[in-house]
Amino acid sequence: MTRLTHIRGQLSSLRRARAAARILTGYSGLLITLLWSLIIFCLIDVLFELDVLQRLVIWIPTVLLVWWSFRQFVKPMLGVKESDLGMALQVEQRHGIRSDLIAAIQFDGPQAATWGSAQLENAVIEYVSDLGQGLRVFAGFSRAQLWRRASSLLVTATLVVGGFVCFPNYALVFMNRLALGSMHYPTRTRIDLIVVNNQIVLDENQAFYNRLSDVKCAQGHPVEFYVKCHGVLPDLSEVQLASSASGQRRSIELQPANLARRKQWLVVAQRKIERAVKDVGVDIQGPWNDEMTRLLGFDAEAARSKLSRDLTRKERLRTALAAVNDRLSDWPGQAAETAIYVGRMERVVDELNYKVMAGDAWTEAGKLTLIPLPVVQIRLLPKPPEYARDDGTLASTAERNLSVLIGSDVDVEIEATNNKPLQAAWLIARTEKEVQRYDLRQDGSRLKWRLDGDKTLFGKIRHEVRFELQASDEDGLHLESPIRGVIRIKPDRPPRGVASVIHRVVLPAARPVVRYRVNDDYGIRKVVLVAQVERQNKELYANDDSDVQHKNEETTYTLLDEAKPIKAGQLPYGGKIAIDLQRLKLKKGDRLKLTLAVTDDRGKSAGQSYRADPLFLEVSDKAGVLSAISEADEQSEKQLNDVIDRQIGIGGSQ
Repeated sequence: MTRLTHIRGQLSSLRRARAAARILTGYSGLLITLLWSLIIFCLIDVLFELDVLQRLVIWIPTVLLVWWSFRQFVKPMLGVKESDLGMALQVEQRHGIRSDLIAAIQFDGPQAATWGSAQLENAVIEYVSDLGQGLRVFAGFSRAQLWRRASSLLVTATLVVGGFVCFPNYALVFMNRLALGSMHYPTRTRIDLIVVNNQIVLDENQAFYNRLSDVKCAQGHPVEFYVKCHGVLPDLSEVQLASSASGQRRSIELQPANLARRKQWLVVAQRKIERAVKDVGVDIQGPWNDEMTRLLGFDAEAARSKLSRDLTRKERLRTALAAVNDRLSDWPGQAAETAIYVGRMERVVDELNYKVMAGDAWTEAGKLTLIPLPVVQIRLLPKPPEYARDDGTLASTAERNLSVLIGSDVDVEIEATNNKPLQAAWLIARTEKEVQRYDLRQDGSRLKWRLDGDKTLFGKIRHEVRFELQASDEDGLHLESPIRGVIRIKPDRPPRGVASVIHRVVLPAARPVVRYRVNDDYGIRKVVLVAQVERQNKELYANDDSDVQHKNEETTYTLLDEAKPIKAGQLPYGGKIAIDLQRLKLKKGDRLKLTLAVTDDRGKSAGQSYRADPLFLEVSDKAGVLSAISEADEQSEKQLNDVIDRQIGIGGSQ
């Protein structure tokens, strides 16, 4: 610590005070210029609603003005460098101390020991030290310019803060637009919601930005616009369109929908939801969900949001239905304070830019792109039961209505034929007792989707199955109409068979030959011939009131063993068998009943049986056999004569 520590501290304080005053004065001027530039920018933007390019043009002189202000006010101040000796010189000049102060400061340094007389140095230092006790180094230092700049800055900042407080919405929008955003200043008419073809392109969260989402519409289909507004409601609204290719412009007028029409939208939505609650087969995704966006989105948004909640189907529908009922019971409520404008464009041939005008409100332009709807071809691959497969190959069919054997599996395949990848594909299957929804699984390209019949209503089919298929592509568009079809049960008809003999009257020791022939749709498992003997014995039944009594005995002849079934490719199947009557110990007057029984092949399931009309063989002696043969010849002759007479009669009439 030296004897001049006090005076050195005062000089350092003076130097710092002067530097702070210079910097504050310079930056105050810069801030004043910046704030007034923003005020002027804001006034111009509010009056003329500048677009992005115009705002960029205004930005250029604003930036140049701020840069000039920096060079004019700040840079000169930053370039000034002052030292303690400089401060000492200024103090000497103000107080008339001549050069004693500077000399004392120099003598007080460590290097002064080599300069000369130590007595002289001490004398100067002592003199200045005594003088510094009452020296006012800040005398003559002025902050007037700083206070003038600070006052101007305070007034300007008060105007800016007052504008933010009094007009917060304008201030928020201006800050966004200053950053080249797309927000619009508040208007008397406020656009709350815009729906294009059941797609929300602007909602309340985007209303300040008024930036329309790009929308993709189906090529060759009409485009419908719905605009919801509040505030000062105009008589009409309009959509301005500009062709991206030709630049041609046109506009579509949007007419307001009255309260009765808006209520009818809610009633239609109510009925659709009620039906979906009662019938789980109603597909509430895809087009149904999109339609709910339009029907509920304007006057029953609470119901619309409940449909999108992560709940079970039943809970979503019931809570949404309750919300719709509450809205209808309180109709019109706040609906009278809003207006919904509706318009339709019948034909669109190319890509368009569109924006909406309603009163003094308007939106930024969005893009309306026309794209083709997904086109899907469905194929059904029936898998009949194993017993009904001829060669093991299975063929798919493009038919939507199919008949299959009971117990069959049916795989479902679809393919996007216009090469548009699909986002999802699903179907609703319905039987008399059950309704199920199934999501199809895709291949890597998302062009082909498949549902295996196993573990679904399409597996082991035993009842008629009706289905409805829907798909959405990567653009969110759905099939123009769902693909509907039905899988019916095709009956597996019972087998058929016939047996015949030449002579019906036989001798007891004869060996009559029975010829048989059987057939079926898919295969024969078993063929037997059942012989039942009806014996005639008067002595055994002498005490009975009947003149003739019968005693039945049964013998079975296996014509086809069920261990070696015959497939459809080997049918029809036939043969003959000689019946040894002698082994049956028949006598004259007995009768033999022959019945052909056929059982078809149905794999692991029990086959269905068929019994042909029985044949009856009468046992007689030689005279009886000859008489039967003679009678048969007479009948044959009569039939032949009848045929000849008919032919002669036909010829005579010509």
